[in-house]
Amino acid sequence: MEKYFILALKSNRLIALSTEDKLQGGFQRIDSSETPISGCIKAMDVPVVLHRQILKNKDGSEGILYLMSNDIELDKESIEIINQKKWKVEVFHENIKKYKINYSTC
Repeated sequence: MEKYFILALKSNRLIALSTEDKLQGGFQRIDSSETPISGCIKAMDVPVVLHRQILKNKDGSEGILYLMSNDIELDKESIEIINQKKWKVEVFHENIKKYKINYSTC
């Protein structure tokens, strides 16, 4: 059974754009590449697709989120949609922890 993931990376992570680059140690920072790109993240043996998402903050500033998936068939729109759904689940769990009610005393 295939397992796929999408996760965020810090901008200083390194990627090789081909198997030859990986074997020769030809890695570059993910923030120096145009995205989406396919390649291999340093210290991982699985091919990935990388996408840079530009986010607008409430104060008008911009933030950059680097998203990686091992499902190399995904396009940037699919990665963003799946990550948005995942983020809603993270916020839900955060709120559960924050407002946890102790039912054991009832």
